[in-house]
Amino acid sequence: MRVTFLCSLSSLALITALALPLQAQSLETCTPSSPSDGDDVVCSGTGTGLLDDGFDDGTITVSEGAVITGDDQGFEFDDGVAFTNSGTITGENDHGVQGDNDVTVINYGTITGEDGDGVNIDDDGVVENYGTIIGSDDGVQLEEGATVVNYETGVIEAEDEGVNINTDGAVLVNYGTITAGDDAVNAAADAQITNYGTIRSTGDQDGVDLDSGTIFNAGLIISDGAEDGIDFDPSTEASTVTNTGRIEGTIGINTDPADTGAQTVINSGTIVGRGGTAISLGEGDDTLEIHGGTIVGDVDLGAGTDTLSVVTTSFGAISFTDDPEVIDLQVDTALYANQTLVMADATAFGAADTLIAGLVYDITRTGFGPLEPGKFWVAGQTQLGEDDWRDGALSFGRDFETYGLFFSVSGGDAETGDITTRNVALGGRYARNLSAQTQMSAVAFVGAGEVTYGDAGDAATDAMFAGLGAQVTHAMTSGFTMSGNAGLSLYRMDSFSADYLAGAAFDARTVTNGFAGLEVGYDLALSGLNLTPFVGVAGLFVDGDAVAMSLAGASTSFATTSEDSIGYLSLGMDVKRTDIWSARIEARVDDAGEPSVVLSARTSF
Repeated sequence: MRVTFLCSLSSLALITALALPLQAQSLETCTPSSPSDGDDVVCSGTGTGLLDDGFDDGTITVSEGAVITGDDQGFEFDDGVAFTNSGTITGENDHGVQGDNDVTVINYGTITGEDGDGVNIDDDGVVENYGTIIGSDDGVQLEEGATVVNYETGVIEAEDEGVNINTDGAVLVNYGTITAGDDAVNAAADAQITNYGTIRSTGDQDGVDLDSGTIFNAGLIISDGAEDGIDFDPSTEASTVTNTGRIEGTIGINTDPADTGAQTVINSGTIVGRGGTAISLGEGDDTLEIHGGTIVGDVDLGAGTDTLSVVTTSFGAISFTDDPEVIDLQVDTALYANQTLVMADATAFGAADTLIAGLVYDITRTGFGPLEPGKFWVAGQTQLGEDDWRDGALSFGRDFETYGLFFSVSGGDAETGDITTRNVALGGRYARNLSAQTQMSAVAFVGAGEVTYGDAGDAATDAMFAGLGAQVTHAMTSGFTMSGNAGLSLYRMDSFSADYLAGAAFDARTVTNGFAGLEVGYDLALSGLNLTPFVGVAGLFVDGDAVAMSLAGASTSFATTSEDSIGYLSLGMDVKRTDIWSARIEARVDDAGEPSVVLSARTSF
């Protein structure tokens, strides 16, 4: 019995002796485990990280697949360390990664501070994030000389502040996502913040809170709660916000009443104040510079000598709580009256004029062709272009001995200016043979329509129009066919006003359109079908009256940006089943290099 007992104790001691090195090895994930200053440390596997608040001037690399967990911090080190993480790091009761001064943290993996910050660095710190950083306090906290770059794949999340760089001269560049329950970004004076991604406060705090500095936003800065997209705390320093993206909050951009610095807001994007005020700039000699875009809510430039400058415009109206001391309207498409800025869009009017020219061209071409006495016919044509450009016409007709009558519906849409037009027309057509090989057809019509500008038809005008055109086709004995056409139309739009433009009125105006084209094809016969491949050139000519706009006794006029002419080079195929149907597909390229496709068909019965 004694021998057996002694053997059992010996076996237990041997197993324990063997297990202890294995256990120690599983915890010692970093090599060397006790580095000297300047060493290169590599961490892999599963276990604890380096916790050495005296380690300076070295590198620490956490390998992909490594899982590092610390009872307090995941990693702790001192000055001058370059830290790169591709694994998973967790600080269970403190920060995920904590360093002192002159530290660079590059993260490709995940860093979590379950009871602290994701990354906490003192002075002259740099954080470059391609992965995920999570903090139960702040996502990233840095002190003097802070630089944070959050790349497109980067995510920073925090229960408190997302990026806390509340020291002067801090730099943040964000391409990814920063989300926080408190301020998404908190900075002090002379901050330099550039955003192409998303900066979001999900609580009742600000998207960006700062004292002063420069903000460039081409992404989204938003407070989901009761606070502001961007909030300036008290300061005497000048600041600039340049927005080409979207800024949104209870107030889009807000300034503390005690702030006497001059704020400049340069907007070509969207600024939304859900509480009714989009921009409130308080004291100081502030400037709002408009380069188009949209502002939803009132603008309060506050005390001081404030300036409104309008450089370019898009459709919209902005209400001011008080008149700016300096009003600089650099374009004819803007009016200021009764504490209201009204802006029109010359590009939108130009897009409408060009769209109208294409529609009249479509209507006319559906009427071309030989008469078929006693028959009904249906013909349609549509053009599909870039930037969601489309127009088309569908005509229904009846031919008699020497003439025909038809009814046409047409419409088109252009993304530029959110233009929509719908039309109906009545017309007649005439055709005759000039010789055995030459045919001529002519079309004339009158109609009524409507043109709308802006989303959901925010501004609309009724229209009347008339047009005519002629086409001559000559078939050669060699099998080649030549066809030429030309036309002219007048499109008269009534005067109208728009409530969303503060009741601004626009005078009636006329758009004169013309077209001319020449095609050469070659006739082929194949299995009962006539095929005619062709090449062609065509031109649209647009001459729209100037737009006259008025508001509360103030008025202006401006030319549209429609092109005077558009040249087309086309290549396509006509397919015809004699006396039953015909169809055409045509690829076009205009003189600006923009492609489009034209589809048309015709049948009679």
